[in-house]
Amino acid sequence: RCCSGGGGGGGGSGGGRGGSLGRLAGGGGGGRRPPSLGSAATVQARGYWHSASLQKFFNNKDHKKFCPACGKPSTLLLEVCSACNAALGDADIRPTGRDPVVEAIVGGAAVRGGFEELHRCFETMVLRHRYPSGRIHLLAVPKSTCYDIRQLRRKHVPLLRVLRSRGMDCLRAELGLPSSAPDPAAVVGFSYPSDFNQLHMHLVVPPFSSLALFAHHVFYQYAEVERELEKRGIVRPHAIAIGIEGEEDRGGPRLLDAPRRSLADAAAGRAVSVPAPAVVELSARVEAKK
Repeated sequence: RCCSGGGGGGGGSGGGRGGSLGRLAGGGGGGRRPPSLGSAATVQARGYWHSASLQKFFNNKDHKKFCPACGKPSTLLLEVCSACNAALGDADIRPTGRDPVVEAIVGGAAVRGGFEELHRCFETMVLRHRYPSGRIHLLAVPKSTCYDIRQLRRKHVPLLRVLRSRGMDCLRAELGLPSSAPDPAAVVGFSYPSDFNQLHMHLVVPPFSSLALFAHHVFYQYAEVERELEKRGIVRPHAIAIGIEGEEDRGGPRLLDAPRRSLADAAAGRAVSVPAPAVVELSARVEAKK
C-alpha cells in the first residue's frame, strides 16, 4: 500500500447559513467528542467541524458540504463551491456516502459518478473531473490506499512524480499537443482537507471558472508538497489565521489579510483565503491573451 488511510481532515472556522459558527478541534477520525478549544481552534485545528446551528460535530471523512446548485461535495470548512461559486452552509452538510473517486478505482468502469477515466495503469489512474474549476481539470490518483497529503512521507515522492507525469501526458492529449511538447501551463497541487476520500492531484488549465479551489489555506501546490516531503518527510498544514509563527518563512499569504477581503466577507466577519500568487499570475496571463 502507498500509505495508510487516514481519518477525517479539516481545519478553520467559518459561518454557514443560519448564523452557524463552524469550529474545528484537533485530531483525526474517531467518534469521541473533541475538547472545546475556543478561538485557538482557528489556528491549527484539524479533524472535526462543529455546527452551532445543528448542534453537532462532523468528521470530514464521513460528511461533506454538498453544493445546492451543482451537487459537488466540498470539505466542511469551505463556504464557497469551487466549481460554481455557490454559497455553502451547514444546512448543506450530508453523509459522504459512496466516494466517487474511490468507486472509480475499485469499479474499473470507464465512467463512475461522472468522472471519466483517461488513463489507468498498475499504480495510477487519471480522471476528468466532473466538477471542473478551469478549462480542463484532471485528477491524477494513486490506486493504493491513501487518504490525503497528511499520510504522505518522503518515500512517496517518486509516486507523486509519476502522478504528475501521467497527468501531464493526459493534459497534452486533451489539448491536442504532441507527446514531445513541454508541460502545458497548468496549476498542479493538492487539496487539504480534501473533497474526496482518496488522495488526488489536481491539474487545472486556465481560464479558471473559480479560484475557490486554490485558496491558500486548503490548496498545496505540487512544488511545495515535494519540497516539504524531501526536506521534512511530512507536509505541514497551512496556517488558517493571521500571525502564525513560521508562516512568513513559507511565503504563504495571510488568510485574514484585510485589504484582500471582500466587503461582504468583512462585514460578516468571515475569514477568507487568497490563491497562491502563481495561480493569480497564470490566470492573469491567460486573460491578457484574450
